[in-house]
Amino acid sequence: MLLKEKPSTVRTRVAGALCASARAEAGSMTPELVNECVDRRRLRQGLLPPGSKLRATFYLGAPALRCPVGGFDVMAEQLARLAAPSEADRGVIRIVPDDLLVCVGAPGSFRLLTFAGHGPVAMEELLVALVLVDHPKAIPAYAEAVERLDRIALSPEQSHTMITGLAGEFLAA
Repeated sequence: MLLKEKPSTVRTRVAGALCASARAEAGSMTPELVNECVDRRRLRQGLLPPGSKLRATFYLGAPALRCPVGGFDVMAEQLARLAAPSEADRGVIRIVPDDLLVCVGAPGSFRLLTFAGHGPVAMEELLVALVLVDHPKAIPAYAEAVERLDRIALSPEQSHTMITGLAGEFLAA
């Protein structure tokens, strides 16, 4: 039930709903899809619980950190959460600067996953479906995109500094 959630979770849910609702108003989503997207977002946020043995590197475009979805206070809280030491156990965040995003070739949003005993799998989330790609001829394109991101993204330390700086800017706004 929504009322039993922490205030920050409620604000995050509202921010996600606002973003999805804007898409609905533009005609690209129905109200039902808006609710599904918000629920999927919440599930994704719990994929790497504290103490998990999963390791991940997240590459984020800098513009995503500057768009105050849900308002300045919600964005400041989200950025502070990303920068919190407890989040470091879940994975590494690397920011791709604005001016270098075009250089990557704009691969879009995807996940390249590796599992013990299985080859890599690329995962792309579409509006109404999730696509898993494991064809040996397709995986190198995803691996090359990750290599390009790795070369141009800020270091984890520089990314942390940028995230905390932006959180402070949103708090001051």
